[in-house]
Amino acid sequence: MSIYHSHNLLENYLNSEKDHTSLTTTIIEPLSTVIDSLALVDLKWLLEQHGLFQPAANNHKQIEQLLNSDVWQQVDDLYKHFQEQWHGPDTKIILLPADLNNNVLTKKFNCISGLTVQATIFLFITDKILPEQLKALIVHEYSHAYRLSTTRRLTLLDTIILEGVAEYLVHAYCDSNLQTSGLFSSPLKKASFLSVWNKWVKPNLTIYERHPLHSRIMYGNVEDLPDLAGYQVGYYLVSEWARQTNASRTLVLNTPAELFLSIL
Repeated sequence: MSIYHSHNLLENYLNSEKDHTSLTTTIIEPLSTVIDSLALVDLKWLLEQHGLFQPAANNHKQIEQLLNSDVWQQVDDLYKHFQEQWHGPDTKIILLPADLNNNVLTKKFNCISGLTVQATIFLFITDKILPEQLKALIVHEYSHAYRLSTTRRLTLLDTIILEGVAEYLVHAYCDSNLQTSGLFSSPLKKASFLSVWNKWVKPNLTIYERHPLHSRIMYGNVEDLPDLAGYQVGYYLVSEWARQTNASRTLVLNTPAELFLSIL
């Protein structure tokens, strides 16, 4: 598999009215045939929530620059490298322009975002993405695809470990100053970890993704939950487990979620 040719979709968008209806008909509807488990409205919501560009005056140049860049080949090379190194699953990767008018995406995530659904990775980027940033994004999202290939319905435990493993591997393979989740501006210390763990995470480990507490815990920043609480808890568990067991990167990637709890 590897790179999905979204060039044609983007060119069709450029040749359209470039409005919200055009975005749906030229980009989202064709992609709904790739992600056949989601209704069109659900796929549209997911893509927009994770950083898909929106119709705006500055889109035309942004899309053309992405189309003419070599980022497509860079992604293909990185994917093949980590698939071979990890003996990972076949995955479809779809490149799309990031939303430059999304303040959270631009200020907190440097116009870089990703989403993994089924065996498909969406990358929301610009042509300005640096090679090391792209590597970090691929490591993060492909680790998701790897673990999701054997896990379908995610509990809160599955999700916090999914994100913890991804961010741990980003730091293991990439520049230590890079991040893909935004959580390292203030990583949890042990006392804070235990507070969040005991009050919020431990009692809810078995809730599934659609439970209202799932997203609340993962994203935090409400009540006494720190920002990205679930991500932070996951990273703490994975990094501490790896440190205590001296585990290899590949072992971390393949370890079942419940085994990371052995450090508690």
